[in-house]
Amino acid sequence: MTQPLAGKVALVTGGSRGLGAATARALADAGADVARDRAPRGITVNMVQAGLMLTGMEPPSPDMLKGMVSSLAIQRVSDPAETAAAIAFLASPAASYITGAVLDSNGGYTA
Repeated sequence: MTQPLAGKVALVTGGSRGLGAATARALADAGADVARDRAPRGITVNMVQAGLMLTGMEPPSPDMLKGMVSSLAIQRVSDPAETAAAIAFLASPAASYITGAVLDSNGGYTA
């Protein structure tokens, strides 16, 4: 049986360097403000900062990809289903007391 995801908002960001990182941080900050504003209405707002995934948009150079993977604690590229699982958790009843959080689904890039 499926249940509607009413009252849940997930902001998914990416970008770990440069302008992408600045944009992700700004969205996370804005998301925290929205979370505080919406919480009294029973709406939770959380952010997921996604890392390097197999999406068809990987770097064209195998050496560049190898360098990016070497910066990850887990030492591999993510499957999109792994980030989707993080989002599904935040949208589930199990996360009903979580709001304003930033979940890094990035293979340990920020570890």
